[in-house]
Amino acid sequence: MEGSLDELEKKEDLKGMAEVFADARRSSQDAARALESVYATEHVLVRYVNVPEEYARAAAALYEVCDASLRKRFGVKTGICTVPGKRLHLHLLAREGIS
Repeated sequence: MEGSLDELEKKEDLKGMAEVFADARRSSQDAARALESVYATEHVLVRYVNVPEEYARAAAALYEVCDASLRKRFGVKTGICTVPGKRLHLHLLAREGIS
């Protein structure tokens, strides 16, 4: 499943990623607990594990502000992602015992 999620992420196929997550949730509660989730904005795609959704939203919002600042204040045409038409990809992971 991880390989397919990575490929879907590269394509920024949010619908495909949501289907993978839904399938895993239907198949196993253990898989659902360890499952990654995805949140996307116009310029940012966040995959997160064991992190509250509001943290993913906050991280995306921070980068959106950076993107707007780069474009408006400094005239950077691509913003935070140097590949036109693509999003910046963030991965947030929280594991027990890691500080």
